[in-house]
Amino acid sequence: MAEKQEAFRVGIVGCGLIADKLDDVPPLAPGRIAMPWTHAPAYSMVPDMRIVAAADVNDAVAREFAERWAVPAVYNDYREMFQRERLDVVSVLVPNFLHCEVTLAAVEAEVRAVFCEVPMASTLAEADRMIQACAEAGTELVVDLGSGRWWAQEYLNAREIIDTGGIGDLVTMTATVTGGLLLNGTSLLDMLRFFAGSEVTEVLGWLYEPPSTGSEYIDRGASGFMRFENGVEAIFSGRDGKPFVEWDIMGSEGRIRIGNNVLDLSKLSGGGGRTEIVSYQFPQRYVAKSPRVAIIEEIAACLRGERDSISNGADGRASMEIAMAFYESDETGGWVKLPLADTSRQVKVLHGPRPWE
Repeated sequence: MAEKQEAFRVGIVGCGLIADKLDDVPPLAPGRIAMPWTHAPAYSMVPDMRIVAAADVNDAVAREFAERWAVPAVYNDYREMFQRERLDVVSVLVPNFLHCEVTLAAVEAEVRAVFCEVPMASTLAEADRMIQACAEAGTELVVDLGSGRWWAQEYLNAREIIDTGGIGDLVTMTATVTGGLLLNGTSLLDMLRFFAGSEVTEVLGWLYEPPSTGSEYIDRGASGFMRFENGVEAIFSGRDGKPFVEWDIMGSEGRIRIGNNVLDLSKLSGGGGRTEIVSYQFPQRYVAKSPRVAIIEEIAACLRGERDSISNGADGRASMEIAMAFYESDETGGWVKLPLADTSRQVKVLHGPRPWE
């Protein structure tokens, strides 16, 4: 009988909202969300993973997290944790301007996989350093694309309908979200790329002025237009005040509306000069699973050498670059072509409510 493989050793850097507490609070918007949404409970559902250490600069927060999840080792310095714990996997759950330094330290400590929350970094230059370091070391860099929706079965079903011509040729898409462009918006941009199966070539956008707070953590809302290499066009609607997160995907022969509150499929039907729009049952036969659990299962499979991840640093960077193009377009007042020459622009964001909320 083959020996049972020892569980992969996991370390958590940052024990705040996305580590476990976000699942405990009322949702910011109504709708369908597969739980758990946070990291600790998802790791607990994957037998191949075991959280052995956690680090947070706030000692009380770190110890509360460790007590809740039976984590044996607690640190206030993630570098010390990396030196002592021989970790296989690290979840990077600190603010985005710390993602690069934590990832580079994990690579230096020979951590085998880094699971990084969005946005991937605070500058494109930081994202490039993360990608290069992980590639050179052979470290898996998994970015939480679409806030997990790249792994969610209903979104995979929608992508299959698009790819197999179920709504004809893809023509336009509209993404609707409330909140900051980097923290919430990059997840919407991830999904536009996911559905289009193509890269954005140019952006026309504008940013909304936040209330004056004096904070350096200003993640501004934005709206605008995008054009993809394959000719698809998209609208991004990111003005505050809407309780919905959704994508409206228009093809030449049908339409998909998908989001936290909606799951609709419509197609053109008819003949003899008469055409009608008919609603169809969206594919429902699948095993429901939290996308966060699916990501962690995939990381375990990667570490066992069974498959590659569908996520990588390049995908995380791509949506960041689109967001940064919105900033540049707002400043210039015109269309901005990608790739961007300037990779130094920095936008710092925090998880949770923005300073004026």
